[in-house]
Amino acid sequence: MQSLGGQTSDAFPFSSELYFTALTFLLPASVMVMSLGNFMIGEEGQAVWRIYASPISARGLVKSKYFFIVLFASIVLTITGTLGSLVFHPSPLAIIVASFEAVFLIFALGIISLTNGIVGADFTETPRPRMIRQSKAILNLIACALAGVAILAPFIPYFMSSTFSIIMPGLNIPFLNNPKEKEDVKLLH
Repeated sequence: MQSLGGQTSDAFPFSSELYFTALTFLLPASVMVMSLGNFMIGEEGQAVWRIYASPISARGLVKSKYFFIVLFASIVLTITGTLGSLVFHPSPLAIIVASFEAVFLIFALGIISLTNGIVGADFTETPRPRMIRQSKAILNLIACALAGVAILAPFIPYFMSSTFSIIMPGLNIPFLNNPKEKEDVKLLH
């Protein structure tokens, strides 16, 4: 990580630059959504009776928890996306696509995680608070991973072609390429 700050974008091969850009946009917000969705209901512990005694409906509780998850993950996405853009200098199209994909992941993974967090909530506090049953946490991880792969599936051929262009030269699609690689594609034709 020491070499990332002082070098230009020519120091990275294109596929690793694209990988790190996508990683900074997609990973922090997705992990934040999965974690918050798991723990939002079970974190009350024994004080959950206050929620039952309050005049808020179940629908209002779920809406407020989901809004908090989406809001907090959107803030994290804005911060990490800005930092990733400043460090890796992706193309404007790459920034737009990564932002949309991250927002899609936030909404989808947020509702999946919150649903699993509600179903698997564990309010026991002894010997230590668990917040969610272990089986539901593992199920949530698998469900979120499958949903994430489904959302990112249209880009899998592109990432494979940019990463493995030697193995599959026919799949090199100039979609989110930087200007240098576009010139290389023009020279090939």
